[in-house]
Amino acid sequence: MTNLKLRVRALIQKDDKLLLVKEKGRDENWETPGGGVEENETIDQAFQREMKEETGLDLKKGNILDIYLMQFPNGDKHLHLIFDTYLIRDNPNPTEDIDIKWFTKDEIRKLLLKNQVDEHDRNIFKRFLDNDFDKWNLVTGPVIAVKKDNKFLLLQRAEDETYPGLWEFPAGGLEFFENLEDAALRELKEESGLIAEHAKYLGYHERIDNKLKKHVVAHDFLVTDFKGKIKLSHEHQDFKWVTIEEIKKMKVGKEIGDDTINLLKKLSLIK
Repeated sequence: MTNLKLRVRALIQKDDKLLLVKEKGRDENWETPGGGVEENETIDQAFQREMKEETGLDLKKGNILDIYLMQFPNGDKHLHLIFDTYLIRDNPNPTEDIDIKWFTKDEIRKLLLKNQVDEHDRNIFKRFLDNDFDKWNLVTGPVIAVKKDNKFLLLQRAEDETYPGLWEFPAGGLEFFENLEDAALRELKEESGLIAEHAKYLGYHERIDNKLKKHVVAHDFLVTDFKGKIKLSHEHQDFKWVTIEEIKKMKVGKEIGDDTINLLKKLSLIK
């Protein structure tokens, strides 16, 4: 019987160098950090856990850069998803017994020449050497307006995140094999702790993020029936319930996020 296992890996770059790992005391190939997705674990949860275990770095998961399927003689298959990353703080401190090292491009070339590279990393290393990552990415996912007593929930981004201090609606990326409403309900729970059974789809909007080189297709949702208490994720540091009039006084792009304003326009609450 064929057994397909999903594995997540990270391409971590800094100053034209690449961060690789291997188990201590073992004569193995250096490879991108990562590991298997465990039972009842989302891809994002697996990514965060593996990066904490193998690097200890403060990272934010970016877009998928490469997908590689490994097949073994016994019929087993490993599907490797290699993600781009945003390095927030460079403080390697793995919790597992791992060797960790930054490699220059010349050192990566030597690994390839000596065939000291696992198959799942070979293509991504070649793309790294060819400077093949300075490209725009298309990303999609839900943005969720949570309404209570004519007020809306805003979350403030943490100081170690991209766009620190910015207020925004709960939002996130669409995962594999996930429909949009499920993604909206998952992101709402992950980012705010609130639980809902239904999110009303309002349509979508597009925007260009020049800083992160992203073409964003955001799918707008409205949630009015929910339960639970606010419990923020590591991505946010504060929350507040605000009226439309209070939102209108905030500076777009500096105090409040573009996706939040675009969603409120979809509700005809802001011109």
